[in-house]
Order: sequence, then structure tokens, then C-alpha cells
Amino acid sequence: MLRESVPISDVILNRLQEVRGGISEGVRNALTNNFVPKGCSHCLNTGFRGRCGIFEILLIDDDIKKLIVEKASSDAIWDVARTKGPKSMLEDGLIKVSKGITSIEEVFRVISE
Repeated sequence: MLRESVPISDVILNRLQEVRGGISEGVRNALTNNFVPKGCSHCLNTGFRGRCGIFEILLIDDDIKKLIVEKASSDAIWDVARTKGPKSMLEDGLIKVSKGITSIEEVFRVISE
């Protein structure tokens, strides 16, 4: 589970939306807007409070089922799945970074475990 950052100010988030045309382009923005958690008395100077999950979900549809039956490689299955919209754990984590929920370092710490 990811540790959640102490939220950044709404003023900063609004400014990022104005400057970048929104922060919903998760991965690209996560790499350029690396929020560094700042400590305070509420978080015991860690910069984190609470936890949130990062997820990777593969929905099995007919195309994926066919690949599984054919014993296709995991890369082949993932290539087909990516065309249908699922995000990897890394992408889900980086989207949370772009929203100021956590830090890039925290995402890499968790996905490398």
C-alpha cells in the first residue's frame, strides 16, 4: 500500500490545471510534477498520512480468453489488454503522483517490493 502525502494546496493544484491544461494526463504530468511530501505536526514530519492502493486489473474478455487457451505469452496477452484500457500498477501510481496523493519515490518503493 502507498502512503498518502499530506495534500498540497488547492491553489497549487488549480494553478497546475491552468498552466498544463489539467492534471489528468497522469503519466506525463507525474514525471514533470513530482510533488515532494512536506512534513508537518499532523503527520509527525513524515509528509505522509494514511495509505492508498495502486492496482492493476485484467478483465478477461473473449479476446483475452482465446489467448490464454492458446497459451500465448504474457507479453502478447498484455499487448491485447492494453488496447482495452487497463493501467499498470506503475501507471496507476504515477497518476496518483500527478494528483499530489503520493510521491514518485513512494510509487517506486511499493512496486519494487
